[in-house]
Amino acid sequence: MDSIRISVKWNKQEFENVEVDLSEPLALLNAQLMTLTGVPADRQKLMANRKLVKTVDDLKAAAKGGKNLRVTMLGTAEGAELQQPLERTVFVEDLTPAERAKLLREKNIEPLPPGITNLGNTCYLASVLQMLRPCRELTAAVKNDMKNSTGESAAAYTALSGAVGAAYRLALALKDFHSHWDSTAGAAQPVLLVHALREAFPQFARKAAAGP
Repeated sequence: MDSIRISVKWNKQEFENVEVDLSEPLALLNAQLMTLTGVPADRQKLMANRKLVKTVDDLKAAAKGGKNLRVTMLGTAEGAELQQPLERTVFVEDLTPAERAKLLREKNIEPLPPGITNLGNTCYLASVLQMLRPCRELTAAVKNDMKNSTGESAAAYTALSGAVGAAYRLALALKDFHSHWDSTAGAAQPVLLVHALREAFPQFARKAAAGP
């Protein structure tokens, strides 16, 4: 029995009818397997009949049964450990609040309503905004482009003084805030909205001795 044919299983691949010369040292089989798999000889670990194959004599002993011998090889192909993953793993913790909100919506999951930063005793405004948020009809109306009935440009209308201009600027600030609020998963800061509210309704800008 100078030569036999074996099958070699490596990872998910299987090589049939690999010819082995039993009169040659095991290094010859190692070289054959390196050609087939790219696994260097010093990284190959061969097993047959649940026993480690270290020499050609071990292989002869495993083949004495006369049946087709199946050898399992363990080892990493040269260069495989250097390959970069096809896709970079991204963790939720690494996403920005806006990216987290977008990801949830792509999966048809409505993110939890984000909070609103308190800007100097403005919790009254935050509570009203959060109470009205579930009213989608109101939210949709706020987000629509707001144009006056006379056809003046938004820039000119925004520049108007007095109560009319202040009310329009408040409406625009509310629209911008809702757009930002819907695109983030973190706390939203209503800086422009608070300023516009205090301009349109000066009573909210009053300050007591202890503060706003």
